[in-house]
Amino acid sequence: MMPDDELLSMARMGIDAESFTRTPLGKFLLKKANDEIAVAIEELIDVDPTDVKEATAIRNRIHVARMFKVWMSDAITIGHSAHDQLKELEGM
Repeated sequence: MMPDDELLSMARMGIDAESFTRTPLGKFLLKKANDEIAVAIEELIDVDPTDVKEATAIRNRIHVARMFKVWMSDAITIGHSAHDQLKELEGM
């Protein structure tokens, strides 16, 4: 079990991440990531199958955009989990 101050810090991080995704900047960045993924997928469909270098570059763009979304989601999930653990500790 983690110390309460670490759980509290993680819970706050999750709240911050969730709040950020609701701000104009957060919405903008998530939309940019989704748009980048959609455009890159279309480019990947159209790229010459023998052009491994270009296909790899496009896949890397998709990966980077997806990782941003995963990191935001992970921060929120970790925060929720820490919050739940804190509530359990309060109930003891």
